Amino acid sequence: MICADLENGKFQWIEVMTNGGILTNGSSCRELMEPSYLSFVLPNGLYNLIDSNMDSVTGYCDMTTDGGGWLLIGKSFQPALNNLSPTSEPVTLTSAQGWSNRFPSIVVNDFRVQFSGSSSMEQTIGHWYHHFARPRLLAELVTSRFDNANVCGGDDDAITDIEYTVDIRGGTRNDNQICSKFQDGSLNSFHEFNNCFNSTRCAIDGNDGSFSFHGQMTISGQDSQSTAFFGCDDGACCACWGPTGGRQSYCTNDCGLLSGGSKLSSGYAWFYVR
Repeated sequence: MICADLENGKFQWIEVMTNGGILTNGSSCRELMEPSYLSFVLPNGLYNLIDSNMDSVTGYCDMTTDGGGWLLIGKSFQPALNNLSPTSEPVTLTSAQGWSNRFPSIVVNDFRVQFSGSSSMEQTIGHWYHHFARPRLLAELVTSRFDNANVCGGDDDAITDIEYTVDIRGGTRNDNQICSKFQDGSLNSFHEFNNCFNSTRCAIDGNDGSFSFHGQMTISGQDSQSTAFFGCDDGACCACWGPTGGRQSYCTNDCGLLSGGSKLSSGYAWFYVR
């Protein structure tokens, strides 16, 4: 139960707890926040969500970052993403690494990456999200379907149709970025990666696979420059970032550095959607 201010100082007890205290119940973290009287009181934590099979599954929701409503859908304990497997177990802050395959048809408006040099989020060194011009299903996160004009160039797989990118760590926004390259020359390997969200097996090329953003330019990632980068480019794997609030290019091809950039060959990352 919570005591909520419904309107004009009128308070009422609202039942929101079931199953041993795990908050419930909606198809997404964002949906849980839709009642206005809950949007400012729901904490970060475990919630009962309805998955794509209409079954109840526990999920971790971040209800505070940038307005909240974020569902944790993946974790990685190293920049190399090829070892991450799909899991039907809840992906929580304390669970093993992997991608959740319980929510392939959840509608995604934003995709968020947070990485740290240690298992503690308090040491976050890269943190951003892409807001899409058109929502998509999670199982179509990396796709060329929206890239009719080939804005990413070549046959690269990418996160496309980005309307803007927000650097949460630096507090800035880029209205120009339209593409975050995921793999280069991979001939539609994005199908394999997207299978991580709707299958029991998936494959990511061990030489490639990365997430990135840029604070000013239109494109970031594989064979390009980035403000922050997590993953592998042609076999070079790293977490790369620049100074807080920086909007320049600090990361380049094959985990190279530009002026002001830093990198680690190890790192931890958390992936969210809303």
